[in-house]
Amino acid sequence: MTWISLVAKAVSLGLLVSALILLLQTTRVEEPQLIVYVAYDSCGYEVARNLNKYYPSISGIIVSPGQHIENTCLEVHLATNISLLTSHGATVAHYKSTSKNTIYTDVLSDNGLLKNHDLWSYCLTNDNKTLEKIAREIQKTLENTENKFNPQLPIATLLAVIGTAGLTISFLDEIKEFMRKHKIPLLAIPVLLRTKIKYEDALEHPLRRQIYELISRNGAIPFSKILELGSKAVIEWHTFILIRSGLIKEIKIGRGSRKKRYLVKPDPEVVYKVLSQLDERVECIIKHRKLSIEKITEICSVDRDSATTILKIISEKYLVNDSSQ
Repeated sequence: MTWISLVAKAVSLGLLVSALILLLQTTRVEEPQLIVYVAYDSCGYEVARNLNKYYPSISGIIVSPGQHIENTCLEVHLATNISLLTSHGATVAHYKSTSKNTIYTDVLSDNGLLKNHDLWSYCLTNDNKTLEKIAREIQKTLENTENKFNPQLPIATLLAVIGTAGLTISFLDEIKEFMRKHKIPLLAIPVLLRTKIKYEDALEHPLRRQIYELISRNGAIPFSKILELGSKAVIEWHTFILIRSGLIKEIKIGRGSRKKRYLVKPDPEVVYKVLSQLDERVECIIKHRKLSIEKITEICSVDRDSATTILKIISEKYLVNDSSQ
């Protein structure tokens, strides 16, 4: 790399910093475009999950009632059974949104834009036209929000941006190589996803308590076994609450769409003693834990995520045991 190239890169970097400062000073950003789906029951959860899956433009995070998130551009409250609210000893007013843009199901609010019968219709029949109707209402509300960038920038700022763009072309390849080498994703997972639910709230429902007690007794259990307790949508909802509370953990082992799902107590001993007996691939990962991830995935017929998850859970146990050998 010649000294001329180094100077060009330094100038490019300086202009880039200057342009960013100007942009921050002249561009008004009110709030992030964050959508939150508040699911009150299993049907509400199923609708939210499939809206995320099939309509990326309105995808967002899913939370349970009471987990209000600040600075959201839109909250969508999904409920099909108003009696679920009274089981918490609460009223609808307790769950009023803190977002300035909110959509309610009509069982939650007299002016609810989403219809209870539409949610039920989708959950019972999986009618894609009904889901599309719900998505259109959400999209229409989102488009009416005012949380947008101010497009009117001074000429000096625009020139700085254009000049920076031209000069930074000289080291785009280095940026791409750095991102590829360090596996930097384009989008980061919001810290909000780590929001937890209180233990007492997670266990107040009898079916959730039954699921938790079953997992606690066994240590680890295939997800398919839990499905014997109810419909898939209902079980998915209740396990979602238990996972978010930290009471249990979901582990997927295998490759691609053929991964097998397990629900386990978040305990390294359980993974070592119980899950390794349920799935020989887990035993294989533990056995070859000192090898590279690439070798483990090849030998044990699992993907990188499966191997990394198991190794991370048991790391505390083996940090002690391996050091004493």
